[in-house]
Amino acid sequence: MAAAAAHVWSLAEDRVGSHLLQAVVRAADARWWARLRGVTDGHLAALAAHAQGNFVAQELIATTPGDEALGAILQELKSSLGSLLGDRGGVVWRLAQACARLRSSGAQLMKALRSAVAPGGAAEDALARALLVVLEVCDHLDEDARALRRRRRPRRRRRLRRRRLLLHEGDHLAQRRRVVGAHPRASDAEE
Repeated sequence: MAAAAAHVWSLAEDRVGSHLLQAVVRAADARWWARLRGVTDGHLAALAAHAQGNFVAQELIATTPGDEALGAILQELKSSLGSLLGDRGGVVWRLAQACARLRSSGAQLMKALRSAVAPGGAAEDALARALLVVLEVCDHLDEDARALRRRRRPRRRRRLRRRRLLLHEGDHLAQRRRVVGAHPRASDAEE
């Protein structure tokens, strides 16, 4: 297993090997994903900070099969989020996407980001603080959109009922036209 791990690490740190590993992770089923994750277990922060390896880490995060695995990844990367925000923002972006896709660990990610961006944290620059503000605004917009959808549902049902009634009335009108079309109109009979 150690030889296989060394081989995977050498591929992850190579430009072409990184692309190969990304494709393997993308195509892997849950069993192979767990094997690849086992190779990076405890070393994911180092892989995410590497110039080429961060793309493999991003694919691992993007293809996370469940919320337990995502929680473990987030726990492992939590201490390095500040440095990742500066150099490897794609890793943080993939974490946010995975949290949204699995509907899990979003609050844990936000808490870790807040502590990383807080004054005295690992990432104090304005870009990191701006990212945090954008994430919070998106979070609020998402809540507002859900609330709007809840309010609109009754209206939509009413509209659907109206459409059905109009279609039903339209059927009656079409039947009348067919019946009237079979008999000569009064105006035609007078001429």
